[in-house]
Amino acid sequence: YFISESAFGVRFFFILMHLATIWLIEELIDHKNTSIFIALFASVGILHIGGFLAVPDTPFVFFAALFLYLTKKYLEKDSLMLALAIGVSIAGMLYSKYNAVVVVFFAIIANWQLFKRWTFYVAGVFGLILFLPHLYWELQNDFVTFQFHWTERNKMKWHIGLTLTYVLSSFVILGPLVSVLMFKEMLVFRSKNAFDKTLKYVGFGLLGFFLVMSLKGRTEANWVVAALIPMIALSVESLQTKPNLQKWLNWIFPISLIIALFARFVIMVDVLPKEQHNLQKLRDFHGVEEVIEPIAAAIEKEGDYPPIFGGSYQLPSKYSFYTKKFSTALAASTGSRTQFDFYYWEQEFIGDTVLYFSKYPMYPCTDSVDTQNGKFYYRKITDFRAYPTVKLETETTEFTFPKDSLISIPIKFNIPENVSFEGDSISRLTAQIFEYNRLLGHQVDEQPIIKMDKSKIYNFYFRTPKKAGKYRMNISIQSKDIFTTHNTPRLNLVVE
Repeated sequence: YFISESAFGVRFFFILMHLATIWLIEELIDHKNTSIFIALFASVGILHIGGFLAVPDTPFVFFAALFLYLTKKYLEKDSLMLALAIGVSIAGMLYSKYNAVVVVFFAIIANWQLFKRWTFYVAGVFGLILFLPHLYWELQNDFVTFQFHWTERNKMKWHIGLTLTYVLSSFVILGPLVSVLMFKEMLVFRSKNAFDKTLKYVGFGLLGFFLVMSLKGRTEANWVVAALIPMIALSVESLQTKPNLQKWLNWIFPISLIIALFARFVIMVDVLPKEQHNLQKLRDFHGVEEVIEPIAAAIEKEGDYPPIFGGSYQLPSKYSFYTKKFSTALAASTGSRTQFDFYYWEQEFIGDTVLYFSKYPMYPCTDSVDTQNGKFYYRKITDFRAYPTVKLETETTEFTFPKDSLISIPIKFNIPENVSFEGDSISRLTAQIFEYNRLLGHQVDEQPIIKMDKSKIYNFYFRTPKKAGKYRMNISIQSKDIFTTHNTPRLNLVVE
């Protein structure tokens, strides 16, 4: 917004970062061959589109390229200034994406000799100091993002499709026509120095780490996009002595470029059929009028009450950006929290009238609105209540109970001073039990919260699943006319 309060202002510095990334990758190559470099770089579709998107991957790849560039200089010459700069690049990577840990780990594995340099420790400590504000935020919020990645996100039973999807999507995102070539050249390339070894370790480390992670759950191909840095750099070096492969690259280069130019054209011009909902993801750069304007019209028709969106952080973000009006999101306990859930903006409207929007049918439902992204249902809620700031504390997060039994868990209420249940005769405690990511059931306590003695321990009763196994569970507060909010971390439930 410093430049312009528009999409241009949002994207401008991301485009500059992308351009800087191209320069940094070329600087990693000792024996530069401009034609091979251009052919490889231009053949990777994600590098055409990714540099335009204001997403964390763009700064992550930039700081990863900067980290490898500085590492190359640092391996050649021990320098305090280079060590401090490396610390900055590490912090930049970590602030962008946690994948930075994988990049740094494999770079260190490739260069154990650096432990003999005192400046090596300076780089690590300085990077940690720069990252401390984030760690402090994590401490204040019970390390929520770590819990999300390790216990909440994509927790599902492994099947071969998860790994195959990761492998195939990685080849697509790294370049469907050129990624096999680059992978093979990185594999056969013989390292001539410590930095070549570093590039190979980082490239294969990223690809291998998330291959292993695919055994835990769904992995996204864009998580390995930084592997393009060593893949391109090493491939340029390797292909210089292979004229036959250069001819093959020159043959696929125009095909890749045509595909990339078409993708750029689709971004710039709204040409895809609007009636094809399966193409909507490709129309995310367009169709704002067909999505936001109908919702804005419905809100205005109902009295311009503040909108709260369930199950989506993209929609309230777009609504606020394009209308310059307030909106927020509120995650259900059955889904994942977003940044909106840490603003607690919905608490400003307790007791007021709000409009609650959802992609799923609601009962009762005030009305619905048709958009290019499908139908949205909404409900006008008077005397709005939601209690995400209330913490329901249990003695432990691990429980073992017999199957198909009515059991109880002691609950302690931790209620902020500004929260009151007065006048709320509806809200109750609920339990949601999950087998992996599949919701098995929703059990509601009989007694309204207003009647409980919240200064004492309350025994919450629920029935365990009929089948033995490992489950996960939430205990939440179901408020008036709204779904359950996040009030406990995910609890582990073993049924015997």
